[in-house]
Amino acid sequence: MINNTGQSGYLSEFRYALHLAVCLPISFHSLINQLFKLGYTSLMDKKNVERIIIDSLFLTAHRPESTLLKLEGVRGYLSPFKLAYANRVQLVNAFNVDSSIQSTIDFFKTRNAGLTWVVTSKDIDLGLPEKLVMNGFSPCRFHKISGMYLECSDAPLEENPVIKIEEIFTDGNTEMIARAYGYNDIDYPKYLYSVTSNHGDIQNRLYQAYVQDKNNPIGYGFCSYIENNSIALMRGAAVLPEYRGKGVYKALFRRRLADACQTGIQRFVTQAARDTSYSTCLSLGFEEICPLELYEWSP
Repeated sequence: MINNTGQSGYLSEFRYALHLAVCLPISFHSLINQLFKLGYTSLMDKKNVERIIIDSLFLTAHRPESTLLKLEGVRGYLSPFKLAYANRVQLVNAFNVDSSIQSTIDFFKTRNAGLTWVVTSKDIDLGLPEKLVMNGFSPCRFHKISGMYLECSDAPLEENPVIKIEEIFTDGNTEMIARAYGYNDIDYPKYLYSVTSNHGDIQNRLYQAYVQDKNNPIGYGFCSYIENNSIALMRGAAVLPEYRGKGVYKALFRRRLADACQTGIQRFVTQAARDTSYSTCLSLGFEEICPLELYEWSP
């Protein structure tokens, strides 16, 4: 777990690490890695976890079908889909925010595509949400989200006599996925949750939930192993409306955690919507690292 007891705790650990690095014949980098495994971390480590959480919102940018933005002051991508939630942008410097917003809107407008702007806590302090709203953006369906982190070496499954979880090694039931999450079409979820679309060092895994003795899936959970298979990103998951409140979502989450632990992964990140999955993630041991907000624009 990340140590978040205050500056004095960080400084004492940091000074101790420096002392050991000088006195022992090991590199400082190796020492920090060992401290991390023991549950200690410096301010640099927390910032690194935050970076991973935010970067993981841009995984689709690495797919060959995506177009990377080359605009001043922002990073992002245009996917093959025109939907706002299929394309993402983030501010990377604050030198000329108004110009960056306008050039981004112009880029997507000429391609008749929408976009989602990822806003960090630093962006909130800069007043970026107000600027986005003034330029025609509106809060996304899942507007306020929490970047969260968990470190564990074992995630035991809970027996559920009603629900069974199965890993799917081909593309899942896209009609169910679209209805469970609330997508308006099946093409984008089929693209997004494809287990055969592994690219770079990213490995995807997809799970579906079933009521015992029935063949039709009632929910799904998707995850990706990132950072050279050292971290598991808990991605999209949802349950059909008529089966919510029965422990299906948590069962999908536990199975993904357990399977990742079996491969040797001990670090997990996710982005949880505050009004839906946030409380479940807290109950599973996740802690908040960074608040995030999402705003969308459509032509």
